[in-house]
Amino acid sequence: MFASALGAIDAKTGTVVSRSVVEQTTYVLETFRAMLQEVGGNLDRIVNVVVYLKDMNDFAEMNAAYAACFGSHRPARSVVSVIDLPKPGVHLTISFTAILE
Repeated sequence: MFASALGAIDAKTGTVVSRSVVEQTTYVLETFRAMLQEVGGNLDRIVNVVVYLKDMNDFAEMNAAYAACFGSHRPARSVVSVIDLPKPGVHLTISFTAILE
């Protein structure tokens, strides 16, 4: 399963869910968790993650929220600095690849 560049945007309203990098990271990863649960998986099935981060000064906060969501599971990860993201107020987008059985 592959999800591409999901940001912290409410699907119903189109608004950014929070100004906080921690809350945006958590929102995206919890959305991934829900997506995977719909098909019988969980975050442990994720094997690769790419984080597109607007400001590398936010790395430590993003990383703390990321680690809290994943627990002891550590999929391969890249963090890429980007100049801009499609919606003002979005600090990051995240893509993942998961293997489901």
